[in-house]
Amino acid sequence: MTRRIFSTVGTAMLVSALVSCSLFRSGPGATVKQFYQDVEAGNITEALALLSSQLRGSIGDQKLRAGLATQATAMRQQHKGLRSIQTEKEDVQGELATVTTLITYTDGTTQRDVTKLVLEDGAWKISPSK
Repeated sequence: MTRRIFSTVGTAMLVSALVSCSLFRSGPGATVKQFYQDVEAGNITEALALLSSQLRGSIGDQKLRAGLATQATAMRQQHKGLRSIQTEKEDVQGELATVTTLITYTDGTTQRDVTKLVLEDGAWKISPSK
């Protein structure tokens, strides 16, 4: 019984240590998926938070907010929403990443997208495509 308690406590401490060291940090593919889900749901503030400071600074939050709102409306009206987002390829090189996704809409149309990301303050952020 005592052994089981120590084993459980030890496992909990190990998981806690791994999480605090960011070993379970969301990867760039998860960031791209969350971005599309936020845009479709109209969660523009949350979607903006997934964009890099360079992108936000060069375009401006007001223009980005308007563009994302337009994209959200188009996703819902033209494509009837998102069915799935699949990461096809994720290439991480240091603090830069490229993610290729296959987006399937509810109306059956698909779109392949390549997104550039940068690691910023410990989180993956979508960056300009250069």
